[in-house]
Amino acid sequence: MAAVVPLDDGSDASEHEVASLDPSKLHTRLFKVSGAEIIVHVSQDPSSQSFWQEYTVALWILRTKNPDKARERCVETRPSVQEMHMRLWPGEVVQEASSKRRKKKSQKVWRNSQRVSTFFVECTLTTSMVISYMLFAASSSRRSPADRAYAVQCFKDLLRKLAEVRPEFEFWFQRHGDDEWTLVTCSVDSNGQYLFSGSSLWTTDFYRDNVGSLWAADFTNLTKPWVCHRTGRGPVLLHEYLAFVWDAQHPLQLREELNSGMYGVMTEVAYHLEILLMQVTSSLDEMPQNWGPLTNVRRMQDSVAWELKRTVSDALLALPVNDADGEPVDKEVWNLRTLIDRTLASAGVKIKKAVKVSDLAWASCA
Repeated sequence: MAAVVPLDDGSDASEHEVASLDPSKLHTRLFKVSGAEIIVHVSQDPSSQSFWQEYTVALWILRTKNPDKARERCVETRPSVQEMHMRLWPGEVVQEASSKRRKKKSQKVWRNSQRVSTFFVECTLTTSMVISYMLFAASSSRRSPADRAYAVQCFKDLLRKLAEVRPEFEFWFQRHGDDEWTLVTCSVDSNGQYLFSGSSLWTTDFYRDNVGSLWAADFTNLTKPWVCHRTGRGPVLLHEYLAFVWDAQHPLQLREELNSGMYGVMTEVAYHLEILLMQVTSSLDEMPQNWGPLTNVRRMQDSVAWELKRTVSDALLALPVNDADGEPVDKEVWNLRTLIDRTLASAGVKIKKAVKVSDLAWASCA
């Protein structure tokens, strides 16, 4: 099997852990894949993973375009996803960040030299939980074949994103049949997918006795497009191998035999995804770059609206108390700034409206 790679998430002995977040080490970015756009708070803190907006992950993986339905499915599937996380990282905690929607007690972080209560507007998932979500969605026998196939396609697109910035992907694997450890090196094929030799996965005898007939049947099965090579002993795509192991229609005994190696490969994917997030995500060029990715106001449609409002109010309050001539700023103007700060921090206004308020405020203070 492949070596299991632990993600350094600052875990302790508890099963769940509320992360201690430093806003200055989180960068809000977009992960664009398969027509989906997922907000990711990319962590630059080695003691913390990055946080993905949960319902946008569900919109991407679970074949729904309805945000409310995606949130419901998040609640329904969370126990199964957490169980999958325990299989991938036995003994590791599931790191969580507080959110208004989950009504968690907010953790404390330092901002502007003051200790304040903060939490994400929407529920989030760490990178390791996103990979666990992928594995659950693609392998659970409780999901329909069409839904599993869709999840496999999402994972294929994810690997293509990684291949764009990491042409080589390596992992240690304990070959089925003789337990020999091998360093498997994947290259990128003409379609942008990771490709390696299937002989690294299993011996000739193991493949003939346990895998060969199933692989050949899947190759001719139009409902399983991920098996695209006639044999699993020659060139094999990474997602092709993983999807074969995930297949809930295969005998349970074989799946359990192959799972040990698959789990190790998935932890490698999670590790590389985490360290490459800044490269596979895009910046929000139309918005200020100094957002803090946390909020302590009531829920709005998305987290970016509040971040812009906070940026506006912080900029207003950063104005000097004295004007350009050294004279004190009119008390009414200062009160206006305070009023705008409180209004923007508590009202669920849209981004465009916030910009208009900003322009009005600057004109009033000029």
